[in-house]
Amino acid sequence: MSEHLSEDQICRCVAGEAAPEEWAHLAACRDCEAQVAQGGLALRSFGAAARRWSGAQVGQSDRAPVRSGGMLRPLGALRLVVLMVVGVYFSAGTRAVPRPAQVALDDAALLNEVSADVQRAAPQSLMPFLQLDPAIAGSAAE
Repeated sequence: MSEHLSEDQICRCVAGEAAPEEWAHLAACRDCEAQVAQGGLALRSFGAAARRWSGAQVGQSDRAPVRSGGMLRPLGALRLVVLMVVGVYFSAGTRAVPRPAQVALDDAALLNEVSADVQRAAPQSLMPFLQLDPAIAGSAAE
């Protein structure tokens, strides 16, 4: 190999998975050897930092134990269920049931509103569209 190693080849050398010709080039080329050494140093530094961090995390968990819920979680769930049942029970009793006469009056009022809207003539801006269908144009003009 007369050229320098590519980034992928250098990464394989750092990982120890290089092909024999890449190892041979590395032995002959000081520039590539320096890049592999620098990559190895960075990788070892990262590994050491990760080990220090994980050790600190383990130390933290030893100092601050996590409190288990014990019976608190089931009791909390039971409280929630009781509150929901009580809420549903009391809200069902306070709902006003409309009387049939009131429902009939409300229905009649709604029917009158709809009827008035249907009988209203179309706005002038829609007249060109209504003239496309003669059956609609005749009823809209009334």
